[in-house]
Amino acid sequence: MSSIAVAAPSSLVLMAALTVALSPTLSRARPAAPRPDAAAISGLLDVSITGPALKHWGIAGATAVFVPDTDRSAFARRIRNASGPDALCAALTAAEGRDAAIRSARADGDGDLEHRAGEQMQLAFRIDVSRLAAALRGVVYVCSSPILAVLGRGEYPYERFESVADQRFRWMSAPLTLHPGEAAHVAGTASIDASQW
Repeated sequence: MSSIAVAAPSSLVLMAALTVALSPTLSRARPAAPRPDAAAISGLLDVSITGPALKHWGIAGATAVFVPDTDRSAFARRIRNASGPDALCAALTAAEGRDAAIRSARADGDGDLEHRAGEQMQLAFRIDVSRLAAALRGVVYVCSSPILAVLGRGEYPYERFESVADQRFRWMSAPLTLHPGEAAHVAGTASIDASQW
């Protein structure tokens, strides 16, 4: 005759309590350790716009990319040879996701039409560069989204207001060198003259 062992009720309660207590600990994933070959670029741009007719302005954001000197692709050449903001923005869009050597990041602005003529806003970004086997030299390029602006035409009481949203700005850093496991910092100023808008 076979026999079946049945756990005592007190043992079942203890086992259940241990399972509940251990489950959160076992299911909690450990944070991944930073890769020793990873690097990053932290950037900060101070942007200001001036102009006699400018009333208010704002920038929703910008795209920042790091282009290594060793990248000789058509995408990298197009970025380096871009002659103005529109050409640079188009080159950055074309390279996104198609050139693995070019790393990009988004810089968020601080709202629409929050600034008056001469006031300053900041665009901050961080470009992560992983799997960096050795020191890497290159340049950071930044192209803004369309600048939103309100211009005043004429004199009071006949002044009228116009909205403008077809202007951008571009910026590029001095050459910099990234090292595995380190963070580089770039900072700059973009002063935009809106007198001809």
